[in-house]
Amino acid sequence: MYSLLCLLSLLTVYFFVRCWKGSGYGNWLGFILAATLSLYTHNLAFLVILALDLFVLLTRRWRLLKPLIVSHLAFGLLFSPWLTIVFSQFGKIRQAYWVPRPGLKELVQTLIFFYFDLLPTMPLWLVSLMLFLSLLILVLTLYRVLRVRGRDRQAKEGIYLLLILALAPVIVAFLISQFKSIYIIRGLLPAAIAYYILVAKILAEAQFPKKAAWLLLSPVVALLAISLTYHYTYAQFPRSPFEEAVTYLRDNYQSGDAIVHDNKLSFLPCHYYDRELPQEFMADPPGSGSDTLALPTQEALGLLASQNVEEAIAGSQRVWFVIFQRTFLEYEELGHHQPPYKAWLEERYHLAEMVAFNDLHIYLYETP
Repeated sequence: MYSLLCLLSLLTVYFFVRCWKGSGYGNWLGFILAATLSLYTHNLAFLVILALDLFVLLTRRWRLLKPLIVSHLAFGLLFSPWLTIVFSQFGKIRQAYWVPRPGLKELVQTLIFFYFDLLPTMPLWLVSLMLFLSLLILVLTLYRVLRVRGRDRQAKEGIYLLLILALAPVIVAFLISQFKSIYIIRGLLPAAIAYYILVAKILAEAQFPKKAAWLLLSPVVALLAISLTYHYTYAQFPRSPFEEAVTYLRDNYQSGDAIVHDNKLSFLPCHYYDRELPQEFMADPPGSGSDTLALPTQEALGLLASQNVEEAIAGSQRVWFVIFQRTFLEYEELGHHQPPYKAWLEERYHLAEMVAFNDLHIYLYETP
């Protein structure tokens, strides 16, 4: 989804630039189609379109205003069939626990994420270096942008266009999220691409001495390599070793056993690795922050959640219960001794064994 969003956003900007430089009905048609398809790909695509609108207003390119308004009406009409669903989607996003109202922390994380990956296992010194270099590059880039001189108007506005495309989506999403949370860093990838192009252009035109360029870029490359190493070796929630867990379940499964997942986050990847292995997962508490897999989606996938443990177990003598370690911590914060489904099993079954695959735990329960 996000790769397609980036591609269609880039096409939208490409056709806009062609309209800006030379106009032509074919370019405006391309702009309309690319913008419409980007909106169908992800709702946050409107941030790129809004950034282009801001560019026209701030640079006073009034000749673009009329065709721009017409194009907005056109892709607004093309997108109208989906508008009835958009507001319910935003309501779902606001409900979801993984999209909190952003603050200064989220802005700082966004800046770092534009360069590196952030993981819980990373040491503080590494995160501090990432933040320092991210801020340093941002400050140097803005400094060079503000000192744009000796260029014709179109060259200057090209840099301003990149700057607006990089900053406006982040700022607008942040402001909107103070009222209705839509701040998803992945949805800001088109802004990140514009930022990369802007930084590359500034570095290319700044004519740094080779030693100064190496002094700036070498730490970035080194930290990027370290960040990617952490990224590809990270095997905790939500990227636990599911394939290993499924192999263990498959090797130890006996006919008549029940395999029950505490929630969909462990079930879906395990089901992906073995679709023949009988597995069930418990439904999310209705209306809770984790209730993000709607019933129509479950029906379309052919994977329906179990509403209670008895339904999932279906009278089995042996039950394999799969749960993340972080679930225990979440319930402890709420004052509970252990998760309710596990407590139910503890009361009626005998715990035979427990195997851990990093933070993914598998419990085997047998009838007494």
